[in-house]
Amino acid sequence: MSPGRKLPDSVTKTMAWTAFDHIFTEVDWRLRFQCLDPVSFDVEYDDAYASCLSRGEPWRGTLQARSWIANRVLELASSFNKTFVRRCSLQLPETPEDATAEALLSNLERRIRDMVLDELVDHFDQSIPEWERDIQVEVAALDDPDTRWQVSRFVGLDQTVSVDAMRKAIRFVFSRTHWYLNEVKGVTQVIPDWRFEQVRALRASLDERTRARSLVARCIETLVDDHAREQRAGVEAAPMTRLRLKAEIERIFHEKGVWGVVETVLPRDRSRHHLRCPEGLGEHLEGLVQQQKQRMGVI
Repeated sequence: MSPGRKLPDSVTKTMAWTAFDHIFTEVDWRLRFQCLDPVSFDVEYDDAYASCLSRGEPWRGTLQARSWIANRVLELASSFNKTFVRRCSLQLPETPEDATAEALLSNLERRIRDMVLDELVDHFDQSIPEWERDIQVEVAALDDPDTRWQVSRFVGLDQTVSVDAMRKAIRFVFSRTHWYLNEVKGVTQVIPDWRFEQVRALRASLDERTRARSLVARCIETLVDDHAREQRAGVEAAPMTRLRLKAEIERIFHEKGVWGVVETVLPRDRSRHHLRCPEGLGEHLEGLVQQQKQRMGVI
């Protein structure tokens, strides 16, 4: 998905979130079909929304923020096509009046909101690189080798790989392994082939390429497990497919980097491998561990 024009430097975080609330709660806009063959969309909006589209003076950060978000909504809507809809596992209607049409448009409107939200978070949140540098320094300063090893495994430092290795691993797991999804008593499960099972098990490999492939395989299982919990709870959810899984992992990787994938699988890894954080680490290091827990939403 094209990122569109850059958010102006005059926009602060507070201005951006105020503008986000304004565009998504205080003005009226809705997605509509522009055409069904080929599939395309545009946005119908009121005068209040139209007034947000103009950038205004460069020094008016609030207006700049509203303009960026309002225009980004239009850019995203115009970029949606049949391939995108299918990748989201959504059903296209035969006509704009079909019963499924309203549900599709509503779902895509929510996706626009979530995509803009993720882009703003990504733009302003520089905490992960800073956190990674800080925790690497703190862990390296620990005197006891066993404590260093335990903390590294608990926070996922042992799972980090290069961006290039992660990109190649996603391609490998989705094109060179032949796992598939199956419904067992109404619950989706991953049915692995031998190659998927092999890379999944090599979490602790010293080889970066292998470790990255294992990370992607475990991310697939984690996302399917989350979907299965929703199914057991009776939550309405779009069917899980390989395409949907690939799109979700690529989204996580694109928006949050390698740490996004690591922290997606980390709660499951901690449970399965009995990873525990030692006590008495010192105020600064314990504070960094808490930051990660807050980021992962596990507190």
